[in-house]
Order: sequence, then structure tokens, then C-alpha cells
Amino acid sequence: MNEGGDPGAPRRPLPAGIRPFWAILLLQLGLAYLLVGFFFTLIPFDGLNRAGNIVGVDFAQYYAASGMVLDGDAARVYEHEALFRAERALFETDPGRWPWSYPPTALLLVLPLALVPYLPALYLWLAVGLAALLLVAWRAVRHPLGPAIALLFPAVANSLFAGQNGCLSAALLGGGLLALERRPWLAGLLFGLLSYKPQLGLLLPVALIAGGYWRAFIAATVATLAFAAVSLATFGPAPWSAFLDQLGFIAQATERRQAALENMPTWFAAVALPGGPTGLAYATQGLAALAAAAFVAWLWRRPARFEIKAAGLLLALPMTTPYAQFYDLAVLAFALLWFGSAARTDGWRPWERPALALLWLAPVALWLLALWLKLQLWPLLLLILLLLLARRARAA
Repeated sequence: MNEGGDPGAPRRPLPAGIRPFWAILLLQLGLAYLLVGFFFTLIPFDGLNRAGNIVGVDFAQYYAASGMVLDGDAARVYEHEALFRAERALFETDPGRWPWSYPPTALLLVLPLALVPYLPALYLWLAVGLAALLLVAWRAVRHPLGPAIALLFPAVANSLFAGQNGCLSAALLGGGLLALERRPWLAGLLFGLLSYKPQLGLLLPVALIAGGYWRAFIAATVATLAFAAVSLATFGPAPWSAFLDQLGFIAQATERRQAALENMPTWFAAVALPGGPTGLAYATQGLAALAAAAFVAWLWRRPARFEIKAAGLLLALPMTTPYAQFYDLAVLAFALLWFGSAARTDGWRPWERPALALLWLAPVALWLLALWLKLQLWPLLLLILLLLLARRARAA
């Protein structure tokens, strides 16, 4: 029987918009994935995790960079061999050879990590990012299951398993969008802090200008410049010079397939992973970025629900850059919540429920397809979701 006491009335969907049976099934799959992944990746066993990697995997780089900065070597973080030696000094195994790809503002975020031992620093890093994400998820839908859906969304779990910053980035972006209407200055501050990962903010100026959120735009600009100025005052100009020199290396490494393209939900990877030419991959990515920017500008000028605008912005973000990683998809937890919330309020349209169910399964299913078949289908799924949002916005 439902809350109103009428046994014949339809059951109320959960915040993600799926009917209770399917929602419970998807949540159970997400819970199983989270628990198994946590056991294999984040619990130490003979110095490593049960998958044979460093506990926290990518967090080792953050911790090593923190130690170098605390020793007064901020610019040396961008020297590949120096960073690799610092990482290898933490564990007996080789953690990999991917360079530091963040601007110096990110060094401010990781600066205190090496003040405590590695494992406490790892768990504290993950707990802070996850707590911020769950708080924003609660405020986004005002439903007890909102944080549960965000926690069990497999893209969030993937960020945790990798010891990455996906939860923190999602909390900053989702929190900024949530504050945009009533607290534009707070929204701008959060967007400015997100500049430690600039590829996630490429569409924010388009959305803010198209929507007429000028106070938030000004606040975000000031916060971004202030964030950079603090890093400049703290570390000096050398890290910024090294970061700019590094950009070319990151591009070359991606072009040479040294980056794991199966982990990258971008149009560049969709073309390059099966062996497509680099020029075509860049051209496709460029066209996709222009189309995404045009779509966001159109959407944010429409009289549509704010949840639809926010979801459209988040779903369009991976379309704008050739370099994005699987852990960056944690931001789609809020696209899932906001899309489902708007549809639950205004009524469901054909194909929306299965599309959101596919979005839930995609962080695992599409990664396996990319790994085994060399087919990167994330851009196609994102395109389908954007078309469904466009149909709903046109109706508004």
C-alpha cells in the first residue's frame, strides 16, 4: 500500500526516477560493487592491496607531491624522474610513471597530506571528498536516498578505489550549481576552487553568461585569480612555468596512447582507441566541444527547470576535452539526481528511465567494453542523454 492508502495508485519513484523494484536492484548492485572494490583496493595486505597495487593507487602521487612541497621542492614536482623517485620511495613496487598534470593551485590542496602517515592521509582525503559530495547530494534533492544514490553510483566508487579527486571535484561543481540561484558569490567561490582541475570548468563561463548569472561569473573569475595568486605567492613562479611546459608533454603522451584510452570517456578516445588517426580524433573532439558549448548556451537560455540545465551542463562536460578520466565521471551523480528529480516532478517521457539506468551501469559496463572490445561508447551515451534533455527543454 502506498502512502496515501490507495493500493491501486502507482508507486512513487525514488529520487533517481526509477521504479522501486529496479531502483533497489541497481542500488544493490552498486552496494556490492562498492564493498567488493573497497576490500580489494583500499585495505592493505602485505604492504599492497589485494589487487597487487599500492593502496589508494593514484593517491601515492598526491602524497609524494605533498612531501616534495613540504621539503621546499614545489617546482620539482613537475620533474618526472624526481616525482617518480619520491613515489617509489613510499612503496617497494613501481606506482607508474604518469607526471603531475595539475596546475600549482592543486599543490595547495595536497600540501598538508604528508604531515600524517600514508594510510591515515589516504582515508582522510577520501572521507573529506566523499562527505562533501554526500552533503551536496542531500541538499540537491532533499530526500534521504539522495546521498545513498550518490554513494552507490559506480563512478563515485571508482574515484574512491583510485584514491582520486573525483568526489572533491563533484562536490565543488555540484555545490556551486546548487548555490547559483540564491548564493551566487558562494557559487563563484566554489567554481574558482574547481580551477585546480580546469578541464572540468570549460563550460561554466558559457552557462553563466548564457543564463545571466553575472555575479557568479564575476565571483568565479575573482576566486580563480585569487587561487592562482595564492599559489604564486606560496610557491613562486617556477611551478607555473614548469606546469605550462608540461602541457605539451601531456598532449604528446595522450596522442602516443601512453594514457589509458579505455579509461577516458571522451570523443578523442572514442576515435583513437580502436586505432583511428590522431588528426581525426582531435577534429572529432573539437567539433564535439563546439557542439557541447552551443548546446549549453541554448539550454541555459531556455525557460527550463534549473535541474535540467544543471544536468545538461554536467553531461556535456566530458564532451569538451580530449583528456578526462573515469574518476571525473563522479560529477554525473548529480546529473542522475537532477534529471531524475525533474522527470519525477513533470512526468516521464519515453526512453528516459532506461537511459538513466544505463547511466548507472555505464561506469563499469562501458569500461569493460572499452577494455575488451576497444570501443569507447561513453560519448554516445552522453549524446543520447543530452538529446533527451533537449527534448524536455524544448517542451518547457
